[in-house]
Amino acid sequence: MTVIEFMDQIAPGADAEAVHILRTAMEHQGVSFHTSTKVTKIKPTKPALVLACDGGFAGEIAADAVIQAVGRRSNGPQVKPEMAGVAMDDRGIIGIDASCRTSAAHIFAIGDVTGLCCTNRVRTKVPLSPDRLIPWLQ
Repeated sequence: MTVIEFMDQIAPGADAEAVHILRTAMEHQGVSFHTSTKVTKIKPTKPALVLACDGGFAGEIAADAVIQAVGRRSNGPQVKPEMAGVAMDDRGIIGIDASCRTSAAHIFAIGDVTGLCCTNRVRTKVPLSPDRLIPWLQ
């Protein structure tokens, strides 16, 4: 999986130490990141989607699928969480418990899809330490 982020860090506006912990954990899981990068074009080809990128990473990336996450309203229906066994209400909000766990016990969610639209509200409503948010670090 590759994350392309337009801003200079993933989870812009979040605490820098928490972002470092999150990024490191995700990189250990095989996720790669390109920050300060924008996708300028997506070209469908027979074997893959080809993303043209500019900025921190300039070049092309081949992908099987693309998930775009922008904005401040839940885009839950567009990411089709039910395909992963994650329940969503009629407003497109993914329900979470106090640990940000969804209805699929191994999947966690934060941000817009949970109805908590900004980082400060997430921090206030769901106070978490990184070890609770990322249980495989324990």
